Amino acid sequence: NPNIEKPFIGKTAVGEQTEKWNTVALEKKQQYLKINEEINSLQQELNILSSLDLKSILGDLDKYSLLYKEENQLKELMNQNSKQKNMTTIELEEEYNKIALNIKAFDNKKILISQEIGGIDNAILNYNTQIDQFNSTLENSQKELMVLINDNYEVEAKAKKEYENIRQSIGIQKAYADYQKRFATEESNFQSATDGLVNRQFKYINTYNLSYSIGLSEMNKYLGELNKLEKSELIKYEQKVRIAREEAEIIFKEDFLSKLRNNIMTAESEIQKINETLHGIKFGNDTYEFVFPKSKDYSILYEMVTSEINETSSGLLTYDFQNKYQQQLEELFANLAIDELNSNGAINKFTDYRTYMDYDIKITNQLGETMSYSKVFKEKSGGETQVPFYVAMIASFVRVYTKNKMIPGDTIGLVLFDEVFDKMDANRMKAMMSFITSMPLQVFIACPPQRMTLLSSFTDTTLVMVRKNTRAQVLPFVKNNEEEEE
Repeated sequence: NPNIEKPFIGKTAVGEQTEKWNTVALEKKQQYLKINEEINSLQQELNILSSLDLKSILGDLDKYSLLYKEENQLKELMNQNSKQKNMTTIELEEEYNKIALNIKAFDNKKILISQEIGGIDNAILNYNTQIDQFNSTLENSQKELMVLINDNYEVEAKAKKEYENIRQSIGIQKAYADYQKRFATEESNFQSATDGLVNRQFKYINTYNLSYSIGLSEMNKYLGELNKLEKSELIKYEQKVRIAREEAEIIFKEDFLSKLRNNIMTAESEIQKINETLHGIKFGNDTYEFVFPKSKDYSILYEMVTSEINETSSGLLTYDFQNKYQQQLEELFANLAIDELNSNGAINKFTDYRTYMDYDIKITNQLGETMSYSKVFKEKSGGETQVPFYVAMIASFVRVYTKNKMIPGDTIGLVLFDEVFDKMDANRMKAMMSFITSMPLQVFIACPPQRMTLLSSFTDTTLVMVRKNTRAQVLPFVKNNEEEEE
């Protein structure tokens, strides 16, 4: 391929390569010198041309061209003159007609040019009229601008500066076009707002059966009606609403505190009844009693709710009561009203009577020493910790059934226990069964056979489940000669 340079190889490769590039360099140098000579020659010619008065030369060329044209026309006229001397009458008549047609064409052209000149004159007249109108508009605009400025030179300077900025940045034409678009948008918005206002006016007069007209021109009537309502009628309604609101708040607060107090008193009374039942029942060597002191966290609110001050015929929120517990009342009802707290269950928390009380079981041994179940739960054996658990469970069921009783009379009181008393000794089981049978409950107990003998002496019905292979059967348990047999 002749376009691909073949490398030199062998011992003389370096010398041959050097000789080749020297030859190339010499050729390029000669080319450079030749181009440089041409540039110098052109530069000399340019200098000569620069020294000449080209404008006058061009003018002389124009004059020479005009002279050449006139000479040609003169020769043509002389030729025509010489020809006419030799023309016949017919030829002269034809030439005359031809010249007459040319004259007529020139006349028509003259008429057209005159008409164009007339149109231009009319256009000039119209333009002058428009200029006068623009000048008049400008003068009126300047007067209106002076009224708007009202000797406020700061506003004038600011407006001129803004005008200059617009002129230099986007130009007056662009700014005017943008203004026209904005004006059209605002005009459309104004029309939409006007239509909306008319619709509201129409709805208002139909709602209240009035004879008002509609439209922007009638707004004074509507504004007068608004002023009347705001300054006279509305004040009366506001006062009534304020009084009704205050009365509703008082009723709500009194009802809330009354129900909360009633729930606390009822709970304390029911627990006291359970304690009366527990009195005298020994679970091993221990006796149990429910204690329900006021909550450590909400002791002040407990005292407020159970205070004797609010037990008057004039209502719960008496002057003395509010004067003494003003801070607690504000704190309580503020917590009920705060959305963030409500989302975390504040309403459920502060409307639940259990929030204001702490609960525990007091255990008394045979020496009269007492301890709380909450402190010894992790220290005692299984049987000792199970007894308070079942006591609390039974007491809770009694509370649930008696609290939710819908009609007078006994409730179903149904309680189910599986694998009951698995860590209790016999004495504690007997005491627990005595306690259970004294409660208004129907207790179903499932237990292994080794506890059946002891527990059956406290039950009304005892059933035994017998299973053989895949079959199961329930049989009644029959007592015979003080022994229990299947």
